[in-house]
Amino acid sequence: MTHSDPTRPSAAGQAPPDGEAGEGVPGAPDAPDAPDAPDAPDAGDAGDAAAEAADSAGAELERLRARARESDELKDRIRRLEAEFVNETRRIRRLAEADRKYAVEKVVVELLPVLDALERAAGEAAQTEVDARFLEGIGLVRRELAGLLERHGVERVEPAGEPFDPARHEAMTMRETTAVPPGHVCQVMRHGYLLHARVLRPAQVVVARAPAAAPGPDPDGPNAGPANHPPAGAPGRPGEE
Repeated sequence: MTHSDPTRPSAAGQAPPDGEAGEGVPGAPDAPDAPDAPDAPDAGDAGDAAAEAADSAGAELERLRARARESDELKDRIRRLEAEFVNETRRIRRLAEADRKYAVEKVVVELLPVLDALERAAGEAAQTEVDARFLEGIGLVRRELAGLLERHGVERVEPAGEPFDPARHEAMTMRETTAVPPGHVCQVMRHGYLLHARVLRPAQVVVARAPAAAPGPDPDGPNAGPANHPPAGAPGRPGEE
């Protein structure tokens, strides 16, 4: 019996000689081709890509900044519009309040002469012999009309003794007097009226002025003193005969 040497490769395991690999062995696969090595990146292409990325990022940043500026402008415009709206609302409310307060102005102005006539009638009737009930009736009508006007904001001006105010008073004349200081009202000829502190009709008044100074004695007059006219028999001045 023949024994094989275990250190020697068997015929099946022996490598074929060079140039004969796979030849003569039916069904043996072909050896795969080695993969191609990748091309090295071009430095110019990498720089262009980086520049394009930088330009794109800069454009996006500028677009965001523009949107932020537009947002700030819109916020400022909204704030201005809100302020204008508040101011306009306040102005409209003031106008509405003024219209409400002074809506009766024309009617009041037309009623003031009626009140003046009632006051004159009451004053004249008090100085004559008339029925007391008639006088009382005139006074009642006058008080009712004055109260009605007062409830609507009408105020009577009583300027006697006050300094003359051209905004509220109408000077009719001036009078020399010492009863009140100069430039003050010494007489009221027609009362004035206010409507919610607005002048409806100025008061017609007489304004006081200081009396003119009295003229001094005439030194050559008949009441001249002895200093100017020495008594008879007295020696004359030098040069006089």
